[in-house]
Amino acid sequence: MQQNRDTMKRVTLLAVFSLVAVFALAQSSAVNKAETFRKDGKLAEAKPLVDQAIEHEKTKDKGKTWYVRGQVYEDIATSADPAVTSIDSDAANKAIEAYAKVQNMEKEGSTYYSFAQIRIDNMWAAFLNAGASKYGEGDYESAINNFLICQKVKPMDTTAYLYAGAAAQSAEKYDLALESYYKLVELGSKKADVYGSLIALEKLHNRDTAKAMALVQEALEHNPGNDGLKREEINLLIMTNKLEDAKAKLLATIEDDPDNHQLYYSLAYMYDETGDDDNAVKSYEQALGIKPDFFEANFNLAVLLYNKGAEKYKEANNLSIQEYQKKGADIEAEGKEWLAKSLPYWEAAYGAKQDDLATISNLQSVYVRLKMNDKAEEMAKRAEELGGMPDN
Repeated sequence: MQQNRDTMKRVTLLAVFSLVAVFALAQSSAVNKAETFRKDGKLAEAKPLVDQAIEHEKTKDKGKTWYVRGQVYEDIATSADPAVTSIDSDAANKAIEAYAKVQNMEKEGSTYYSFAQIRIDNMWAAFLNAGASKYGEGDYESAINNFLICQKVKPMDTTAYLYAGAAAQSAEKYDLALESYYKLVELGSKKADVYGSLIALEKLHNRDTAKAMALVQEALEHNPGNDGLKREEINLLIMTNKLEDAKAKLLATIEDDPDNHQLYYSLAYMYDETGDDDNAVKSYEQALGIKPDFFEANFNLAVLLYNKGAEKYKEANNLSIQEYQKKGADIEAEGKEWLAKSLPYWEAAYGAKQDDLATISNLQSVYVRLKMNDKAEEMAKRAEELGGMPDN
């Protein structure tokens, strides 16, 4: 009897071990089956199999299980077929997590560790290219989503943060743009253009000139010779009414770089904004002496001179009939002189930028006042070609 009981116990144990082995084999088979379904493009069938495999004791700690799961979800996420991507809207994140799990489980350099790295690289490139394509099409929302996935795939790579920042700016999602650019700086990117974007967003979107100035100072530490950053510093000093500081910095910078037309333009702009017309004219002319076709300097100098003429005409118009008879003609003659002085700068501005309707409109007005009717008609035709004069 004892022998029979021992025999039965052994048979029972063998049966249990056999069942365990068969069940474990079944789970491994589920992973293999999921892999086959994936290769055949049957992702809806592959998904539940890998979902089960990562929960089971016999397969949840195997690198292959997580690697196959990563492949399945990656294929879902990167499919061009909306019916496939709808299988799981979070497929990209699940693929990223699966490949990360592989690399946490496996030794660096092992087969599945290396395979996972290849898939990570491919996945990053696929979403980056998709984002760039969507950006080129003007679909900024989709571009941003692709770039955000790239950031998760390779959180230490700066490329996707740069692209996401640019796409977010284009989509007018300024907070997201700021977040992306600040992350770039945190990751070690100290380029002037990255700082330039941050400065512009803090200054124009957040209206935080103090933070913008702090960024300028930080940027200049890393890019000490950058003219754009120097000009931005001066512009911020002007914006914050620190005019003497702005003037001192400009004059010192001009002394070091006397052939830089932008510096003279910034100095002229500062004088212009503060009502120092004589120095503004002088500085605009210095800028134009270096770069005669400099549109902004020509335009601003033309406006300054034109406005002086316009003020004279306004003064004449406000006279009583008796006053006008006494001095109106002389005042209008002064106005005409100012308009004549502005004319070469309007013409130079038009020569530099022949599609600028504001320039065309003002130039036509000057031609009319100076009785240069043929020229005025040319400007009217040019404006019509461009869609009409701007609204006043």
